[in-house]
Amino acid sequence: MRQNGWKRLAITSPDKGCGKSTIACNLAFGLSRQSQTRTILLDLDMRRPGLAGLLGCRPPHDMPELLKGEVSPEEQMLLVNGNLALALSSRSLADPSDVLLAAQAGQVLDAMQARFSPDVMILDLGPMLQTDDARTALKYADCALIVARAEQTRVSGLDSCEQEVGQHTNVLGVVLNG
Repeated sequence: MRQNGWKRLAITSPDKGCGKSTIACNLAFGLSRQSQTRTILLDLDMRRPGLAGLLGCRPPHDMPELLKGEVSPEEQMLLVNGNLALALSSRSLADPSDVLLAAQAGQVLDAMQARFSPDVMILDLGPMLQTDDARTALKYADCALIVARAEQTRVSGLDSCEQEVGQHTNVLGVVLNG
């Protein structure tokens, strides 16, 4: 990512249950151990937000409020270790496409990038093959990591996911989980 000047990493999977949110958390907390690396982890899987539950915390505001510009990043994000910020949600949206498609969402992410200068922004997206949400959010990413689950993800689903992701951003790689 550094060699290509990429700052925003999307993490997705072909379907649910592949462990993408766990991978996103592990990567964010792993990067936070590098004191000179600033990281922001955003839960953009607004149909099934799981990071807050996984981490056992409750954000003061949910992602739609942040992406609509209703609250500032400082009001919404939780700071960890001084160099890791978490933008989480605890409530799901039935259809987050309006939030993700709005110009305001891109402007908010750009403003966060300019204000906080993170080395990496990790975008935990929904599964690619279940809704259009992840496709919509990929426009905010410089590259994407695809997470597949051993003995669950079908090769055809992984191929479809990789082709879809490749149409919208750079495919950084595939992680075989489990």
